[in-house]
Amino acid sequence: MSTNGNHVEIRLFGPLRATIGEKSLSLPYAGMMIDDALERFADEQGEAVRPMLFDSQGNRLRSIILLLNDHTVDPDGERLRGGDVVTVLLPLAGG
Repeated sequence: MSTNGNHVEIRLFGPLRATIGEKSLSLPYAGMMIDDALERFADEQGEAVRPMLFDSQGNRLRSIILLLNDHTVDPDGERLRGGDVVTVLLPLAGG
């Protein structure tokens, strides 16, 4: 992860990791609310990522689990700081 004070590490798992091809990304999202950062992330990563994170009306899927520094948080109420780690977990199904 970058030591730049405005960067946040985004950790990716499951289909999101497979689609992007990275385990994590260091992005300049410090100062943003988590939901705003997730929106920007989807915009920057392309059309394949958006439906994994947002519904057709642009609302974050409530099935997504977001962790901030390994703790569950209310993504609507948390502002990111440089050095924070956001983990994005998508629901998995199978059988």
